Amino acid sequence: MDSALWFKAQPIGEHKLCKIMATMAAQPSFVGKKTNTSARKATCTRLLHSGIAPNKIVQLSGHRNVQSVNIYAVASVDMQKNMSHILCMSTISESSSSLLVCKNV
Repeated sequence: MDSALWFKAQPIGEHKLCKIMATMAAQPSFVGKKTNTSARKATCTRLLHSGIAPNKIVQLSGHRNVQSVNIYAVASVDMQKNMSHILCMSTISESSSSLLVCKNV
């Protein structure tokens, strides 16, 4: 693993953060409108989907309590497909004469 420093734990002012975000959002690789809040939401959501514990995310994001991270716990498209598959398979196994046909998407 690369030992290069990639962040520094240091308070940063709101105006400085807004300037950094505006510079990043101006890059051509960023599509759509990006704000400090959308970056925070994307970060928390991605970490939750990767299996990082909410109490660890709170330490990074600066939320005051763990419950506030739960608003970012939305199911990804892959999770939704998996849930649909589970429900479909349980429906088929419960009813052998079912006319329900599920497709894998």
